[in-house]
Amino acid sequence: MLSPTRYTSEAAYKQEMSGIFGKSWLFAGLATDLEDDHGWTRLPLGGAGILVGRFGGKLHAAANLCAHRGTPLVAGDHQLGSELRCPYHGWRYSPDGRLIQAPGIDMMPSCSLAVAAIQTWNSLVFVSPWMSAPPLASAWQGFDRQVVDVAWDSLRAHRTTRYTVRANWKIVVENYLEDVHFPTVHPELDALTPGGTAELIAAAGTWLGGSMQLHPPTETVSTNGRRVGRLIGPSGLVRDYLLWPNLLLSVHPDYVATDVVWPVSPDRCEVVSTWYFHEADVEDSSFDPFSVYAFWDVANPQDWQICELQQAGLASFGARPGRYTPNDVLVRAFDDRVRALTPPRGRHPHG
Repeated sequence: MLSPTRYTSEAAYKQEMSGIFGKSWLFAGLATDLEDDHGWTRLPLGGAGILVGRFGGKLHAAANLCAHRGTPLVAGDHQLGSELRCPYHGWRYSPDGRLIQAPGIDMMPSCSLAVAAIQTWNSLVFVSPWMSAPPLASAWQGFDRQVVDVAWDSLRAHRTTRYTVRANWKIVVENYLEDVHFPTVHPELDALTPGGTAELIAAAGTWLGGSMQLHPPTETVSTNGRRVGRLIGPSGLVRDYLLWPNLLLSVHPDYVATDVVWPVSPDRCEVVSTWYFHEADVEDSSFDPFSVYAFWDVANPQDWQICELQQAGLASFGARPGRYTPNDVLVRAFDDRVRALTPPRGRHPHG
């Protein structure tokens, strides 16, 4: 497997930020998440982050940095209003990144924010710091056939939870890409979707995934195994996917869960988890998905704990590359893409 230094060194982290996250399409939410003229949302990438919003019916994305001295424009996760105002000297910017107010603006050369590419694909919105990023249609060829039965524009976000995980972002992704740990880490989940039974698909590394049968009479993944909302996917089946590099997408019979893994440092990442249900359920005052949230409030921390344990091990004396097993098909495909996009500098005998 990958060398331990890939998970612990500052040099590897910087290389991945440039070679992977700087040149990839990154999930910003469903189109229904970005309401027109509602405000800016900050994606926690690369320190200050990237800002996304929809104003006047048009999507915008820009670096969260004032062109004056690089001060972050938005400190939290959200800012209302279409204009951006720097808290340091009051410079103001329009949604397309143009500077519209600053002391002595008439005497200055024109300047603007560093904008990012933004596109919509199947009602999913993605941004890229790389303005020359290839079209989204070519990014995950064949994936749309996997989820053709999901009416994305009918989904609405019901809950978002942010987790800080003291582990490298790749450890969290690799954990998601295999189910053999279910019996030891997630006994509750293993009872609903038995580990080691997934049908796996490795599509050249750009998207990976598989499907798992729900153990009868289970209807969905929740504390009692019963559905809480309308069907939005096939009954009796859970489908899990990675859309390169950091979107973990789970399609359940009655909800969709997204976990977006944002690197913060070599040994820390932020996971933004959102649960989507059919709009008719979300708008129903009697809708109660407590059994879903109660389940994941247990299962997600179980993952974070085991990921943090692995991170501590990889930073310890005696750490060496792990060994792939026949069940690590998706983990290996993910690692191979990491290797291809960030070739090791110097001598890393195990990659």
